[in-house]
Amino acid sequence: MSTVLKQSALAAALLGAVLPAAGHHSRNIYDQDRRITIEGVVTEFEWANPHVYLYVQAQGGGSGPVVWAIEHGSTTAMKKRGWSPDTFVPGDRVIVEANPGRDPDRPMALIHSVRKDGATWFGRGTIEGGITAAGGSAAAEGLTG
Repeated sequence: MSTVLKQSALAAALLGAVLPAAGHHSRNIYDQDRRITIEGVVTEFEWANPHVYLYVQAQGGGSGPVVWAIEHGSTTAMKKRGWSPDTFVPGDRVIVEANPGRDPDRPMALIHSVRKDGATWFGRGTIEGGITAAGGSAAAEGLTG
């Protein structure tokens, strides 16, 4: 086998191994032109890789309560933003802004969330990172209970 053929085969194998990982991290499954804001109660906070999930029960358009799955980054990425396994606990009242999934059965991608205490938590894809009090209290005023 010639050197050029060997190098071509190696390059094709490496490219084939890298492409699935790049596709996994694409945000194309979310409609980035739309933002949905939901207000509800945390039912579960799943601190696990490859993605952290926040589950929020909110009123669904006349059909009764709906539990929304909101996808975040990895635990490592979320730690860098100030998150921890106890950032949210079941029963916390929150307002969440997220990009909806293009497929209705897919979760939403977190933009930011606000707890009743006014702490604002930013998700993946945002540059703010961590928690902030700026705007958090005003956004949390709508939370009751």
